[in-house]
Amino acid sequence: MRISTETEKRLRCLMRTIARRERTQEKLRLALSELPHFVPYAAFQYLDQQKRGRVGSEDLLQFLVYLLYSASLIVNTITRRRRTTVST
Repeated sequence: MRISTETEKRLRCLMRTIARRERTQEKLRLALSELPHFVPYAAFQYLDQQKRGRVGSEDLLQFLVYLLYSASLIVNTITRRRRTTVST
C-alpha cells in the first residue's frame, strides 16, 4: 500500500520535528550532567512525593505550583524591601 504525497510530506515534517526536539533534549541532558551538584536520582526522589517509584503529571504539577508559590514569596519580599528602602 502506498501513501499519498501529502502524507509523505507530513510524515517527513513530523520526523524532522521529532529529531530536532530530541537533539534539543540531548543538549539539555548534557548541560544538566555537567552541573557538579545535580544528582538525577535525588531529583526524581524529590519529585516522587507519593513514593510510588515513578513521577506522574500530578507530581510535576505539585512541584511547579510549589515553585510558583516560592517565586511569588521571593518577589513579594523583594518588593516590600524596596518599598521600605525607598520610603526611609
